[in-house]
Amino acid sequence: MSFLIVALALVAAQHSVMATCPLPEADQSQDAFERGETCASPGPHRLETGEDDMTAMLQDSRRAVRSHSQTPTARNGGLPKQYTCGLKEKSKLLLMVSSSGVRGPDIKASLDELVSALPAADGSANYSKLNLLEIYDPCMLKSSFWNEADDDFNAETGMNYVKLGIKNMTHDLEDNFNYVGPDEEMMDGSWCYNEWTNSSITGGLKDLGFASHAQVSIMDHMMQSGEFEELVRADLGITGSASVKALMAKLQKRPVPSALKRLIEEADVFAMCGGNPDLAAFVMRAFPAVAKLLKKKLEKGRAVYMGRSAGGMVAGSNAAFSYEPTPEMFQSVLSADPTGLQLLPECIVKPHFKTEAHEVYASALEKGSGLRVARIPNYMALACKSGSCVLQGSPRPADLEWQNAKGHYYGHLDAVYDDLKGVKRRP
Repeated sequence: MSFLIVALALVAAQHSVMATCPLPEADQSQDAFERGETCASPGPHRLETGEDDMTAMLQDSRRAVRSHSQTPTARNGGLPKQYTCGLKEKSKLLLMVSSSGVRGPDIKASLDELVSALPAADGSANYSKLNLLEIYDPCMLKSSFWNEADDDFNAETGMNYVKLGIKNMTHDLEDNFNYVGPDEEMMDGSWCYNEWTNSSITGGLKDLGFASHAQVSIMDHMMQSGEFEELVRADLGITGSASVKALMAKLQKRPVPSALKRLIEEADVFAMCGGNPDLAAFVMRAFPAVAKLLKKKLEKGRAVYMGRSAGGMVAGSNAAFSYEPTPEMFQSVLSADPTGLQLLPECIVKPHFKTEAHEVYASALEKGSGLRVARIPNYMALACKSGSCVLQGSPRPADLEWQNAKGHYYGHLDAVYDDLKGVKRRP
């Protein structure tokens, strides 16, 4: 599973660097777990680890999982509710990351609170004074975004290149639609939600009453015809890393076009859609001038950032906790460094969190990296204001079930260990 390669290789690579920066012990109170005793964020992540490092990581992770099963949080099927994520108390950042958009009254109330803090809102959640900018780049490695023969292309609540109005990027991707590489490289499945739909249906934003909205792709503004196809072919493993590194170097020098700059400057709320977190990280890496504009406005509290799924992951320290089907974007295009916007410098965002499937990996990732994993189940959101992030919403109880049977999760960790050895053997 590529998730093990992407996320836990990161753990092993960081283990020896972060070993002297321990997390609070898992059997301490929730207040102790979330008080601001956090470690410094590590630098770029590479698959550089030895057998001893992996063994130490596995042993540490076993202890973390064993201790976790004894905490009230685990026994009661609960979750950490508050995170600092490395934000300063006087931080002006207004941010919400979610698994399911704006679904439910608690999440809507949290968004209202963030919006009320905007200078343009005059202290109230009056969306009629605000401009919304929807960004759809994370969606653009999905077959359903480009392939009109894909069953999901015409999904009523989905997004595709026709609805988005793609202008500059080539549509000549037919040869790649059904490609399956030797390591099962393929275009992403399913579809991305169109954020300009109603909150009660998709968690979208259409019915909130914004003064205006625009739907864009940063890549469509910043790339020339044929360059995106080159990126797709690199993601599929058809072309090597050398060509895409040359492309990256060329893209990083490009200024922001006036039309895109104006959209960013006029926006009061940025909504980053779901999709592929590695692609979202690529966009922020390939176009640093765009990332700088976004971060400058967000860090001054002049806009709210809303990230759904992958759009939330790129707001964290890195977007490592991913299930995307191919390793090429992570390994070749990103050079194994999934760093994104880093709006939350000491948190890794994990949307769609399920305790049974993800807690072991989350514990291992925290133990190995010194970062927090913000666990966000479906129908929940993490809202950040004044330097503190609070989990809101009502998860499904089944998503938080934890098995206390001795050794139940050790097989997961053994699989992690085997996969990391497999990564080490790769050329």
